[in-house]
Amino acid sequence: MTTLKESLEQTIARVAAATLARHAREAGLPGASPDAAVALAGLMDHRLVRPDATPEDVARVCAEALECHCATVCVNPTYVAAARSLLRGSGVAVCALVGYPLGAGTIAAKVFEARRALDDGARELEVVLPIGRLKGGEVHYVKEELGEIVSACYQVAARCKIVIEPALLSEEDRETACKIAEELNVDFVVASTGYGGYAASVDDVRWLRRRLRPGIGVKAVGTIETLADARAMLDAGATRLGTSQALSIIEEARGR
Repeated sequence: MTTLKESLEQTIARVAAATLARHAREAGLPGASPDAAVALAGLMDHRLVRPDATPEDVARVCAEALECHCATVCVNPTYVAAARSLLRGSGVAVCALVGYPLGAGTIAAKVFEARRALDDGARELEVVLPIGRLKGGEVHYVKEELGEIVSACYQVAARCKIVIEPALLSEEDRETACKIAEELNVDFVVASTGYGGYAASVDDVRWLRRRLRPGIGVKAVGTIETLADARAMLDAGATRLGTSQALSIIEEARGR
């Protein structure tokens, strides 16, 4: 009987072969910008966070990320081990979502989820901040939760991103979230989960970039579907982009 790992590996091999063959046929088309496309791909997290995502979807997204040389493949925790197996040795990391999409789990549950994702091979975590606790003024609770997860990341040299939902937060709340991020020395603050109709705006990204100290990245998530969308977020100060459309955006950047 074929195992899940073997099935995934067979699927990714088929997808990779097909995409490589297509690009071989298209090689030399006018208007291509390979250097710019490679640089852009290195700023992208190729996301697959749908609740109905299948193992074959994971294989396809990993193949696309390998083709583009994305920074990471971003998946829900159930697929971290599979994605890690498919991406091993490629330079494309696995990013796991923690507490997605609401951030409303207990500290113990979220810390367990984070540690398990790291054990399974994630080298970036994207942790949804407990928004209600923040809005309720429970800053110590937020610091305790995120502090434990950041510590777990640093023990294995993994990056930690915290996710805020700008549309649900007052400017004062966003200021507090940024202070926590700086105090804990997180790697990125992420504008939006991209869930439930929420998405980062150019203004959200610009505000975070102005507020956060240099060295802490800003990631934009939601409605990044074209090269123009990507450029707008980068121009606003984003240093990482989360999108399910990485392949089509990179192909657009290549002039295809």
